[in-house]
Amino acid sequence: MTNKERLEKIKVKYNAGNAGKLGEFIDLKLVNPYDLKYLIERVQELEEENINLKAIKAGNEELIKLVDERTETLENKYLALRNIHNITLKTGELVAEENKRYKQAMQNAINACRYTNPEVAYILQEALEGEE
Repeated sequence: MTNKERLEKIKVKYNAGNAGKLGEFIDLKLVNPYDLKYLIERVQELEEENINLKAIKAGNEELIKLVDERTETLENKYLALRNIHNITLKTGELVAEENKRYKQAMQNAINACRYTNPEVAYILQEALEGEE
C-alpha cells in the first residue's frame, strides 16, 4: 500500500464522525497505535524532507548567484576582447594604408631617379621588391 493510500485510509477511518472537520481534535484513546505511529513517522519524514529541501534551495540560490557572477565576468571579458579585436583590425587597416603610401612614395622616387641616378633607383627597386 502506498503512503498516499494509507494516509487516505486513516483519514477516512478517523474522519467518519467529524465530516468536514479534518484536522480538528481526535480523541487519541480511539486512535489505533499503529496508525498513530505511522502518522508520527510520516510527519518526521516530511520534516526531514523539508529540512533537506531548504538546504537544497539555499544551495541552489548560492549556485545561481555564482553563475550570475561568472556570467557577468565572462560578459565583461568578452566585451574587452571584442574591443581589443576592433582596435587590432583598425590598427591593421591603418598600417596597410601607411604601407601603401610608403610603397607609392618609393615607386615615385624610383621613377624620379631612374635616369639621373640609376644605382639609387636599383637599390630602391630591390628594397620595394623585397617587401612584397
